[in-house]
Amino acid sequence: MLDKHFISYYDKLVTRLKKSSASVDQAMSLAVGGSFDAIGQIESDLLRMYGLRDGMRLIDLGCGSGRAAVALSRDFKIDYHGTDIVQALLDYAKSKTPRHYRYSLVKELHIPEPDASADMICAFSLFTHLLHEESYIYLEECVRVLKPGGRLVFSFLEFSVPTLWSVFEDTVREARGSTRTHLNVFIGRDAIKAWAEHLDLTIEDWQDNTQGPLIPLSRTVVTDTGEKVENRANLGQSVCVLRKP
Repeated sequence: MLDKHFISYYDKLVTRLKKSSASVDQAMSLAVGGSFDAIGQIESDLLRMYGLRDGMRLIDLGCGSGRAAVALSRDFKIDYHGTDIVQALLDYAKSKTPRHYRYSLVKELHIPEPDASADMICAFSLFTHLLHEESYIYLEECVRVLKPGGRLVFSFLEFSVPTLWSVFEDTVREARGSTRTHLNVFIGRDAIKAWAEHLDLTIEDWQDNTQGPLIPLSRTVVTDTGEKVENRANLGQSVCVLRKP
């Protein structure tokens, strides 16, 4: 079972946002970090960049309120399965996506899919909120569920990227004031390299904000702050792509 730190934080966060937000849509966007449409499109185009195509089976770990799922449903004809720990987020995602999109409430470090059944797995802002040993267990599950040659695309926080330092400062401030809403966990590339080696995974690519916008956009997006992003974008967090032999 996932440590209660993770489940309790997000249950409380979603409940608080639903009470304080002007609308359900706003609450569900804020629950996954905001800019629902813009970030969802960037995530969808990122997966396209790394090989997602029509007809594939994709598993979206920590899918939240469906930010990626909504964009994916516009862009692809795929077999989609999203998992999360908060039922309210899953219910919202289900209401915004096609009927054949599947969602599962999963409160364990487990992917409810058969062995070698997925072409691709994505995990956006998931390992950023897990302890390292929890992330490793999830990686073991990804190895089990991916087909040979399948890819895992995930985002992570790393200290070497200057624009991510503010996340750590916010985390320190919350810890000092005992106001933490959830864990923010940074992962060094050396750790990911060690995990990949032990799990016989190949590191296919890295990307981060210091390289400039790398993700080709299929359409222009506008963030919650009014910023218009055209042609290429970055995700905000760093990205790693691992491939199963």
